[in-house]
Amino acid sequence: MYKIAVIPGDGIGTEVINSGVEVLKALSKSVQNLPIEFHQFDWGAEYYKKHGVMMPDEGVEELKSFSAIYFGSAGVPEIPDHITLWGLRLKICQGLDQYANLRPVRLLPGIISPLKNVEEKDIDWSFIRENSEGEYSGIGGRSHRGYSHDTAMDVTLFTKQGVERIQRFAFEIARSRPRKLLTLVTKSNAQRHGMVMWDEIFDEISQDYRDVNTDKMLVDAMTTRMVLDPKSIDTVVASNLHADILTDLAASLSGSMGIAPTGNLDPEKRHPSMFEPIHGSAFDIMGKGIANPIGSYWSAVMMLEKLGELKVTKLAMPFDDQSWETQQLPALQRVLGYDIIIPAWWIGNTSSVEPDSRAKAVMVEEIVHFITQFGWSTVYPDQFGVYGWSSVIAQETQRAACDWWQHPENDCPGSPAEYPGDCSDPSCDVVEFYQQVLVMRAGMEPGWLGIGFPENREVLEARLSDTLKAVMDDPQYHQLGAPLRFDYPVVESL
Repeated sequence: MYKIAVIPGDGIGTEVINSGVEVLKALSKSVQNLPIEFHQFDWGAEYYKKHGVMMPDEGVEELKSFSAIYFGSAGVPEIPDHITLWGLRLKICQGLDQYANLRPVRLLPGIISPLKNVEEKDIDWSFIRENSEGEYSGIGGRSHRGYSHDTAMDVTLFTKQGVERIQRFAFEIARSRPRKLLTLVTKSNAQRHGMVMWDEIFDEISQDYRDVNTDKMLVDAMTTRMVLDPKSIDTVVASNLHADILTDLAASLSGSMGIAPTGNLDPEKRHPSMFEPIHGSAFDIMGKGIANPIGSYWSAVMMLEKLGELKVTKLAMPFDDQSWETQQLPALQRVLGYDIIIPAWWIGNTSSVEPDSRAKAVMVEEIVHFITQFGWSTVYPDQFGVYGWSSVIAQETQRAACDWWQHPENDCPGSPAEYPGDCSDPSCDVVEFYQQVLVMRAGMEPGWLGIGFPENREVLEARLSDTLKAVMDDPQYHQLGAPLRFDYPVVESL
């Protein structure tokens, strides 16, 4: 049972969040094993008018018992914004150490960006905002009120621990996305202490993520890049203030603030995370029936994903060979923005436009690689994770390595690598190993066999552990169970 704390807040927050709750209730009824229990809290401006605070002092402690928090908005015109923000949203974020703010940005079908000549695939960004330090740390003060020398001071605070944890989180997000590109937004030319430390830590951490491509942009230059070259952006990490501004720009460039979601996350899962649309209270449209609920729906999807309940692999996995060819592969490519291109020269069949058996095998291999790394590994990390050695298939790969499996790029005692390189990282070795296991069990030609790999299914079945076979045979994971039959054209040139 998932216990969801619902805080609609103020303005249109009550409209869009209540609409989202209705969708989640319907989903809970239609999806097996998805029990959700909702507990609504009246915290917000009306609570403030009655009690002098936006939420009770013990409110944060009460929230710790919930699976997640579904938040609407905070604020009314007659209450100063700093009271509503610090009294509710920031109090929750800081009290539960939700230090990572994740904002996906996409140009959804049917929505037109204000940018010229921009297509859906051109805006597919992931912004990671540091959510606990920086300019919003709350350190500062006010003195000499009423005098000409009235003084106000806000202190920007950065700690090595805080910067390092948000940047590592960003690297993990970038690594999980197809392009594996991470941009650090900084202002180290002018902010010569805190932002310089951001730069230094970023350079250090990047050594642990050599598979992720990186670049850096000054925050003012980043605004220009977002407008003039949106296709060059993938994953972005920035400080609290910088990301706050950039993500509002990003939402506008993707068509509407009304569709933008966000997640305030505790990546360590010590406390519940909080999910919300970012559009605010918008009292000018309250009660008119025109508030856009898409941001609240998308935030709910992020919440389900964080809870491990977003089963997206069905987009990619075949229920039968016909649906795979005509519907599911195009859907996968459209939704995830990943192009699988097999050059003719790689296959060695340049004399004909018709793919031979080798071409088909290579196509299947690359598709399976992609589905494993960006589908199963993401949705079912305990079973199919490829970014460490703890998952079922990763442990199976380790067990088989140098016993009856060797990727040609890797060295094993008495069996030298056939090609220069290194595929020993799990994001490579596990993916390569599992592809051969999967397609051979489905009755297909793997295309090539790793050193020592069985030449037929019977021998393979005897080699595999019962643990792995139990996972692969479980219908909830939508594993390929029968040979695919298809006829894809070979790309003669790129």
